[in-house]
Amino acid sequence: ERGHTAGRSQEIQRLIGRSLRGIVDLTKCPDTTFVVDCEVLQADGGTRVASINGSWLALKLAVDKAMAAGRLKQNPILDNIAAVSVGIKNDELLIDLDYSEDVNADVDMSIIMTQNGKIQEIQCTSERATFTQNQLNEAISTAESSLQEIFEAQNQALEELELAN
Repeated sequence: ERGHTAGRSQEIQRLIGRSLRGIVDLTKCPDTTFVVDCEVLQADGGTRVASINGSWLALKLAVDKAMAAGRLKQNPILDNIAAVSVGIKNDELLIDLDYSEDVNADVDMSIIMTQNGKIQEIQCTSERATFTQNQLNEAISTAESSLQEIFEAQNQALEELELAN
């Protein structure tokens, strides 16, 4: 419907909001609202996690700009966050699923963590089969390793932007 946010879009908005709020000290940015607009232009699965990864970069850039302009006195960002999709198909763990893997996964997860290794949020659904606690623990460990690459990419993008300015 026109003027109405679809349920999936609304759920992704809420996930992004929770993820970002969880790594911001709101007492350091009183009377400040950050609006992060996400549009995944091309994705082969993992739109939620792509949105979170890009949103953190957008927030970081906005905070840096506000600090440079004197609108913020202290950096309110407590840590970097990143997200990755994880799935289980036929008892095999899959990371950073593409569309065909995602729609056929027995278990579908989005794992969001801080760069310091703390879990921000896990969304996990048994689509076609149940899973064990050991599989969940393995998924979290594998996600944490994979997220290090995303943190490196985020930090590299920030460095490149600093050099360009």
